[in-house]
Amino acid sequence: MFSKFKKTPNILAGHSLQDFVNYNLYYFFATFLLVGIQKLVIFPFIANKLGAEQFGSFVLFMTIINIIIVAIPGCINLVIIRVHSQYEKYQKFGLIKSGLLLNFILSIFTGILFFFIFPFFAKLFKIDPIYKIFLFPLAVYLVVYNIREGFLILKRIDLKFKEIAIYNIIFAILFILIIPLYSVFREKGISLGYVLIVTIATLIILPKTINILKGKISSNFLKQFYKFSPSFALASILELLLIASSRYIISYYKDPTQVAYFFAATSVVQVLAFPFAQIRTILLPFISQKKSLKEFKLKEIKAILFTSLGIGILMFVVGMIIGKFIITSLYGLDYYAHSRVVLFIILFGYIFNVFKIYLKNFIIVFFKRSVLIFNVTIMLLINIFINILFVPKYGINASAAGLSISLIISAIMWYVVFVRKLSEIRE
Repeated sequence: MFSKFKKTPNILAGHSLQDFVNYNLYYFFATFLLVGIQKLVIFPFIANKLGAEQFGSFVLFMTIINIIIVAIPGCINLVIIRVHSQYEKYQKFGLIKSGLLLNFILSIFTGILFFFIFPFFAKLFKIDPIYKIFLFPLAVYLVVYNIREGFLILKRIDLKFKEIAIYNIIFAILFILIIPLYSVFREKGISLGYVLIVTIATLIILPKTINILKGKISSNFLKQFYKFSPSFALASILELLLIASSRYIISYYKDPTQVAYFFAATSVVQVLAFPFAQIRTILLPFISQKKSLKEFKLKEIKAILFTSLGIGILMFVVGMIIGKFIITSLYGLDYYAHSRVVLFIILFGYIFNVFKIYLKNFIIVFFKRSVLIFNVTIMLLINIFINILFVPKYGINASAAGLSISLIISAIMWYVVFVRKLSEIRE
């Protein structure tokens, strides 16, 4: 029985099942802690201190920040994951250094742009003036956060998931600093906490990733980023705009208080989704070790897809059981009364979303980028269309329906494309 865990399946690039299980246990705990402390401790704390309307405004503000901190390092790191197998070990340092430099330049530029443009968003979407307290500090936060992600990519392609888990656990625990800082500096303590936390978390990982700075940048590396980064960035931004568009349309037609209720439900879903779907995050670097989809066994691919569907169903069941308890205990009965239908609808959609993000591993590494962009564009347009059409009358329940329907259609589209590709390869 235990001998099976010693096997080294083709898809795991020479690593045993036991190694893979261990990676997932480390990563599951770290991800749950990182997302859980933010969504279940810090955000409810901020919500209780600011009140529903100001908290809704804070959520709208952080939505843009999160788009930037995922999109910039995300698209650059995806390029590294896609092409790193073409290079020798010493060349990979140069590849990552090129990405880190590009990451820094884009983050500085975007941070400045965000600082000057967000006030116009605030007026358009009825955002409370409290955002002004957070504007400059969190622009700094997004730059430092992106640099941290740039350094961590070395650990991902080297499959050092235990180290990443340790770094993320430390990062998660540091977020608790926001609570004592608030008691001293009030609202300014929140923004100060974010900057202090990400700075400490970045400095901690530097000693073991400093070799990146010794790499040599070449024109070939920059060509790779020029070739792949724009499409990955576009796809990432479009995907992130899915929930962002829902929040901003709710604010436009309703008010930030409704955004706060919507956020309470989506927080429960995300706290579950991130850890449950993190096997996908770990699988991606393993899959990227291969140069072609032909190198995978069909039974391995089927196992991944069935597992993802099972994880999605498990997440739905767990979410429905603990969702009420989480929302009422952290935000209050009023929040749950307004968001219980939203919770059910989005959890159902996320069954398909978990399935979809496992497919995304193969799409990112082996398919044309146009497949990725087309899919997320259709998904976003469906969500926006449903939101604009039905949110004015039906509120946040309609927004949740738009989100779930778009996720389901997106998953079906990718599944059809993937099956066709597999049939071509097997012929």
